[in-house]
Amino acid sequence: MFAKRIVTSSIFFFGALVATTAPLSLRTVTAQDNAPATPTNSTTQKQETSRLPQGLIVDVPIPLTGDEDERLIAQLRAISSQPKESNLRPVVILNFKSIKNPTAQENQNPESTTDLKSIGRGTRFERALSLARFLASAEAANIKTVAYSQDSIEGHALLPFLACEQFVLGSNASLGSIQPGESLTDETIITSYKQIVRRRRSVPEAFLDVMINPATGVYRMDMVKGEFQFVGEDLRQVLLRNGEAWNETEILKPTKLLRISASQLKELKLIPGTAESMADLVGVLQLAGLPQDAATPLGDLKGVLVNVEGRISLRRVATLIRGIEKEIEAGTNLLVVRINSEGGSPASSLQLAGFLATLDPTKVMVVGWIDGSARGDAAWILAGCRQRWLSSTAFWGGGGEATIGETEISNATLPLEELSKRSKIDLPTLIALAAPKISIALYRHKLDGRQERFTSRSMGTSVAARLVKWHWQ
Repeated sequence: MFAKRIVTSSIFFFGALVATTAPLSLRTVTAQDNAPATPTNSTTQKQETSRLPQGLIVDVPIPLTGDEDERLIAQLRAISSQPKESNLRPVVILNFKSIKNPTAQENQNPESTTDLKSIGRGTRFERALSLARFLASAEAANIKTVAYSQDSIEGHALLPFLACEQFVLGSNASLGSIQPGESLTDETIITSYKQIVRRRRSVPEAFLDVMINPATGVYRMDMVKGEFQFVGEDLRQVLLRNGEAWNETEILKPTKLLRISASQLKELKLIPGTAESMADLVGVLQLAGLPQDAATPLGDLKGVLVNVEGRISLRRVATLIRGIEKEIEAGTNLLVVRINSEGGSPASSLQLAGFLATLDPTKVMVVGWIDGSARGDAAWILAGCRQRWLSSTAFWGGGGEATIGETEISNATLPLEELSKRSKIDLPTLIALAAPKISIALYRHKLDGRQERFTSRSMGTSVAARLVKWHWQ
């Protein structure tokens, strides 16, 4: 039999699964997580929480390429179309995250030796514009969108970032140039940016102008009539010459390498605050709570339990995939993949993991559950699931039935890289899960303190030219 059928509501399903795996119950980050353990009135807490909007997290992979904009728009439409539990709009956090290994940042500014990691270069303008237009449209009015990044943002990732109603940065992050190191001259692209920012009013136009051309700078001009304006160099000269301004303050110097720091943006009240984690965002944005994953189908869940037990083989995986496809066509929107296997075929496990990882998360929830162990290549199957749970006695990773060494990893490089991209698990960790004999070392970047894992092979090839910047921990 292919699978045991589950037809359930989301509350019943998660309640049943939590009862089985109590130490790993789903967690909601709330503002009280770090508060002192003092007695409280639960009724009062519920009343106070009900007056705050609920938050949801949607990851935005950077650079934005391929059809990621369409996937994100579909996900946001699904959230926007759901019935509201209160009169408050849900707050959707668009979490801008790099999908590249930061050691391979080919576009890091070559003239700067102190820059923290920046993300955004490599984002295609067409994809960025597509997402930005949706975010600034009336279609997205049912949700409040907030852009968030712990890393500095530059390149065309700035367009959807500024298309949100609000944005928050990590304390060490900043906003950079649209075309880093030089002025943007394409009038069509400039017009698109101006249309989005004017519609959304996420930043004063002078700040957009300096992202377009860092040489313009930004000045605060205190006007004779009592108000103030943020302007660039050209308008500054006009206002001073005409006697319309009585005082000026330089906010951003004309430069070639633009960095508008989070502290500057906070001081100018352009952002509500800074956040180092999702828990911080709850306080900064005054949210009732922030579930860790918004990319799940909402409403009643109709699901199947898919058992992956024993030795993995190509024939068995093909049968599983065909069965899952038929179930989805019949309306299934929940897959619980129960794993208890030592693997046996790296290619087969990667095929199943890749299939699960590419299912549309707004239509099908994929929950991986290790009920025993997932060793060897079977460990990759759990990585392909969007949500990953383990029973209290389970094991994820370690030597399995198939021998997996440097040769096998080399042969599986492309599917492993794709799985890493979709699962948000770095490649060395994926390798270590299935091939414990391959050594993994933790390195720290000498300049900015970033920590990354490397296999001896990846350190020797992909970042050989940057070894001087890294040292072993």
